[in-house]
Amino acid sequence: MANLVTDNRHSTAKGGLLALSLVGGAMLMSLALSSASNQWLGLITLVPLLLSMRLLSPSRALLAGGLFGFSLAMFCGFGSHPSFALTVNSVALTTVAVGIYGLLGARMTRRIGFSPLILALGWVAVELALKPLAIKHGLLASTQGSGLFVRVIGPAAGYLVVAFVVAYINASLLEILTGVCAINGGGCRMVFSGRPRESAIISAFLFCSAEFSNIAQPRAPPLAI
Repeated sequence: MANLVTDNRHSTAKGGLLALSLVGGAMLMSLALSSASNQWLGLITLVPLLLSMRLLSPSRALLAGGLFGFSLAMFCGFGSHPSFALTVNSVALTTVAVGIYGLLGARMTRRIGFSPLILALGWVAVELALKPLAIKHGLLASTQGSGLFVRVIGPAAGYLVVAFVVAYINASLLEILTGVCAINGGGCRMVFSGRPRESAIISAFLFCSAEFSNIAQPRAPPLAI
């Protein structure tokens, strides 16, 4: 009985961490959309969402995707430079579109394994579903601002290709982080096995989200001495 209670507590704690990381991912995406100096955040912002597809059942991944989409709408709709208008329709659209992406991504992951290529193609469908929001270059492409990456690939191949590449980088990064990591010959060996590695990724992501949210806060001018 004690072991069952402990396991339930651990599951609840992991679920809470994952939920917080999903909100943190949505926050980082909104920061990348609103600030040209945070472009690289677009390369990691989908990691918690993709991780939920890897860890959760399809029904729970649907809820995780919905939480990410809802949080994204809230973060993007508020602030001095909103990325799109905060309306009932925009909130519903982002919540449903990303939720369905989570559902289908989890189902596909259980059928063929975690595939960055398939998940990146799936995100392109999300971008198409969110076109009514009238974001100039879509979500992920817009996180890259007007940098060289967007200026070269966007006009030549289209901004959906940019979104695909950015989503693929997110998924590939997660695949690397959840793989076996070993350092041989230097007296230091790190091997991640089972679910603890995913928990470590969630914790690290939450820490980074908190740090970047503090950095993004406006600061008062220095006092003259």
